[in-house]
Amino acid sequence: MNYKAGFVGLVGRPNAGKSSLLNHLLGEKVGIVTNKPQTTRRRVVGILTDDQAQVLITDAPGAIRSTSGINAFLQSELEDVIEKSDALVAILNIDEKDPKQLDQILEMTAASGKPWLAVISKADQEEHAHRILKLKNKIETYGVPSVVVSTKYKKEDVLAELLPMLKELLPDSPAPLFDPEVYTTQNMRDLAAEVIREKCFEYLHHEVPYGTAIKVIKYIENAGPIIKIYAEVVVSKEGHRAMVVGAKAQTIRKIGIEARKELEKIVDRQIYLDLHVKVRKDWMKQDNMMKDFGYVVLD
Repeated sequence: MNYKAGFVGLVGRPNAGKSSLLNHLLGEKVGIVTNKPQTTRRRVVGILTDDQAQVLITDAPGAIRSTSGINAFLQSELEDVIEKSDALVAILNIDEKDPKQLDQILEMTAASGKPWLAVISKADQEEHAHRILKLKNKIETYGVPSVVVSTKYKKEDVLAELLPMLKELLPDSPAPLFDPEVYTTQNMRDLAAEVIREKCFEYLHHEVPYGTAIKVIKYIENAGPIIKIYAEVVVSKEGHRAMVVGAKAQTIRKIGIEARKELEKIVDRQIYLDLHVKVRKDWMKQDNMMKDFGYVVLD
């Protein structure tokens, strides 16, 4: 049997469960997960390697239609992931209220011309049974297999069913594309920024977290046993600064404490995390500011 290796792109609506599935498969945190939609901004790659294949799973931003500001960046990220992946997985949230949105994901994935399969996500309730059957029948019309996943399923069971199917979609390769020992292409600086942003989504509300960006100013890990991270939480409106800081700085302190705990679990080292809140007015609408945070719209 020939060795296989390649990129598999996850395609779905915002909050479809793409990041949760990626983290679940890897058994490691590489993508941020919140109960709010459209939290993934940059693509995240997780790596599964065994003696038969190396599967590079790319979590892309949720599918939206927009040509301006940060939303244009999100759409370009998704389109680039679809174009550069060797295979795709359509992630279909069974709780999606508008079935036409799921149809669009199926059509978009099929139109790519790439080999693909479908994953029906968030199938946690017994009342989902009828909707799952109906959706599986629709997927069958595309001639591709489907898998049902739930947060109740054990990682080993999901891997046992899904991994062989993913391997079948991949091209032959003489060897792994990345070091078999690594589980993500993300560096720790970027992962730190994403974890801080995740905590912003957990502790901020309404439009505020969507207008935040994280800029890691310094990431120092060779100056003793403690990793030191200095970062800015950037907001787009002056009025949002007070909300992020909170009364007596309680909110930004809570964000910092929870982000530090999460990062310490990931790196298994003690971390010093220093956060400051900055205002860069309407950064989400200005290309030069977006580039400063790494949000570059691809041509």
